[in-house]
Amino acid sequence: MEKEISKSCKNWDLAIEEVLLKTIKVSDNVLMQAGHFSLLHNQFGELVPAIIEEITDDDKLKQFVSDSDYMNDFPLQTFTRGIAIASTLKGNGKKINFSFIVNDWQWINKGLYSFQNKRLTFYKKQQLPLLYETLLKENSFSDNDILKTNHYVKDSIYFSEHKLQKAEKKETINFCSPFSCSVEYFPFLKMCSDKVDTLISFIPMLCKIPVLYSTINCIRSLNHDVNMFHIFYEPQTKKIEISFLNKANLNENIENEINNKYRIMEMLSE
Repeated sequence: MEKEISKSCKNWDLAIEEVLLKTIKVSDNVLMQAGHFSLLHNQFGELVPAIIEEITDDDKLKQFVSDSDYMNDFPLQTFTRGIAIASTLKGNGKKINFSFIVNDWQWINKGLYSFQNKRLTFYKKQQLPLLYETLLKENSFSDNDILKTNHYVKDSIYFSEHKLQKAEKKETINFCSPFSCSVEYFPFLKMCSDKVDTLISFIPMLCKIPVLYSTINCIRSLNHDVNMFHIFYEPQTKKIEISFLNKANLNENIENEINNKYRIMEMLSE
């Protein structure tokens, strides 16, 4: 894996096995970013997670999420796999924390229903999706194992993409579209990189190049080394790819390849 930017895996079992084998060797303190979801309005005007399995009273809304090539079954699929990896690592004596990134801008007032923005109302609840909460408890994890932020509320259990986009303005690297995945991901990496030695992050395949661009720039900016695993998942095709980057294996060829692909995206976004 060290000689490749990313490699495909045929199924989740192989992906999990590959990540585990490497992580157990190089890590002691791991941050698991899994279960990423978007917010959208339900028929009553409330902002709710776009998680198919939790939408039980609105078939139209469920179909809207199912048809998305971005979300679809991504949230629960990745959180289930993240829990499996985290449980094994915990059993091997590794310290584990979870982080949850919420896309709280893309589908608000642009989804199936349009209502007044109620971000603060959602964040004040400080409530995980029921299925996530259940999986955490079943695997002996709790809210104490979640990396907290101060996005919208003190000690929030969620990272807000809306807030991360604003944090990007303080950074000095060049991004393409102001709404590129790279914009919010770079400050997320910077915030987390001094707290752990390894990040395992599940990312929608659509965000692969922007996320790798931010990852490379973050690694280059650090005075210490952090292992960065990314598991990219495309929910419609079920395609899975794994990337592993750190200072030790980052080289000019990898950097140039990602930079070139990112610049193409930049041109297309103009």
